[in-house]
Amino acid sequence: FIHGGRWSMGERTDYAFIGAKMAELGYITVIPSYRLYPDVKWPVMMEDIALAAKWVDQNIGTYGAQGDDIFLMGHSSGAHMAAMLIADDTHLKQYGMYPSFFKGFAGLAGPYHFTPVEPDLVDLFGGGNYERMQVTHYIDGGEPPMLLLHGLRDELVLIGSQERLAARIRAQGAAVETRRYRDMNHEDMLKAFTFAGRDERNIIREIDAFFRGLMGHADILVRPGVAPWRSYGGVSGRGD
Repeated sequence: FIHGGRWSMGERTDYAFIGAKMAELGYITVIPSYRLYPDVKWPVMMEDIALAAKWVDQNIGTYGAQGDDIFLMGHSSGAHMAAMLIADDTHLKQYGMYPSFFKGFAGLAGPYHFTPVEPDLVDLFGGGNYERMQVTHYIDGGEPPMLLLHGLRDELVLIGSQERLAARIRAQGAAVETRRYRDMNHEDMLKAFTFAGRDERNIIREIDAFFRGLMGHADILVRPGVAPWRSYGGVSGRGD
């Protein structure tokens, strides 16, 4: 799970509740930190996300996970970076990896296609040639299946971002599913993973069904001897 925060805020410890909720369903969850703006600019944080993927490849078996059932998920700017990781394969290739490492992707309220106008975002992404930070620019049909979830009351990331990415994926012949939630805003997508969440079961069940469908089964599996609630914090691209 790649956390959001406008590419400039947050760390993995803030999102332990995501790992806990996914662990209840039997998933071992890795939540990496990454370097943030203004300490770094785009695409340096993508190097950290790719390095975290490499860590998963090398270490996740230690925690009892199966290496061929790895999924990617993110919220907001984290969903943008997660989608970019599998759309622009240059970040993974520098660590000898490919998008096919991930069996699927679930994106919550991701800004996959937009043009920065706020001064900090213009500075973050370098100004001009914004295609290089738009996920839609890199879609070629070779990406793993994607599930894109969005709240129709989201005023921070408009639904058009989901629509553009889904249309591009379909045009390239790849697999994509979309879900829209009439009464949910940007933050509600995360609240769904907490006890205070509205429509909690629907969102989480959608993600769980999507992942398990890609694994070829729909039942909730918890291996004997593995506590279903356990979660693991992951590693930072900075090596800490």
